[in-house]
Amino acid sequence: MTTLARTYRERQRDKMDRKLIQLHHERIAELAGGPSVLRNQGNKQVVSRARRFLKSVDLSKFSVKTERRFQSALDRHTDALKRAFP
Repeated sequence: MTTLARTYRERQRDKMDRKLIQLHHERIAELAGGPSVLRNQGNKQVVSRARRFLKSVDLSKFSVKTERRFQSALDRHTDALKRAFP
């Protein structure tokens, strides 16, 4: 196999891996922001906005070296989620 062919296959595999990760991310966002989790939280738009927000979160922001940095990232995202609600 030539280097060019291997490189093409690697790029295709990486592209498929990224797509699979994105699909998992979206599915987890759907489950995590479901109606049973957000029941009685106010406006009807809360569930759809929570799901949209969770799908947009860049999970790499949580890949940090200390618990303090993780908590800081979590706090920032929690505040952003609160602002997304009606």
